[in-house]
Amino acid sequence: MVKWRDLQYEDCTWEDESVLEHYKDKIKKFQQFNDYKSVIKERKKAVKKGKWVKTTKQPAALAGGTLHDYQLEGVNWLRYSWYQDTNVILADEMGLGKTIQSISFLVSVKEENLEGPFLLVVPHSTMKNWVREFEFWAPHMNVILYWGSKDSRDMIRKHEFFFDEESNTKSKTEKTPKFNVLITSYEFILHDSKRPFFFFH
Repeated sequence: MVKWRDLQYEDCTWEDESVLEHYKDKIKKFQQFNDYKSVIKERKKAVKKGKWVKTTKQPAALAGGTLHDYQLEGVNWLRYSWYQDTNVILADEMGLGKTIQSISFLVSVKEENLEGPFLLVVPHSTMKNWVREFEFWAPHMNVILYWGSKDSRDMIRKHEFFFDEESNTKSKTEKTPKFNVLITSYEFILHDSKRPFFFFH
């Protein structure tokens, strides 16, 4: 069963194994993200927030390149605000890398403190761009795009939200999410506001 890139979940197709020879790296990544024991082991390493310390280096797990000094300053500011439990708005000019700074912040939080899940509510027109940037800068994070038709969103909630291993042993409020980041838009949250949508903390 194959979920094709940039197509909705309802457009999944059954393919012969020989077709998938060219996608071994994608299959390996999928298997890693769906390995319950491995994911849980990694998440148990998470520690509580300590005291904020300004960093002069970008997160070690950031894979896409090197941050500019002003971007690293933005990441430090986001981290400081997070440590202070303060809501903030990152309002740089266009083209200065707000998306990269936000991803870097989440990578740093995952790397040092918390695995998620993180909810990103973004403009509908930018959703796929956010996914591409995560693939470039943070390929080790399991990022789910919550979008598409009602049937597609039903499939995402059924197959991408939680580990199957827990389905018979835990209630919906106790299940462990598979993903680190869920990207969606305000419109989809409104559409599904009556459904059991975000029953994790």
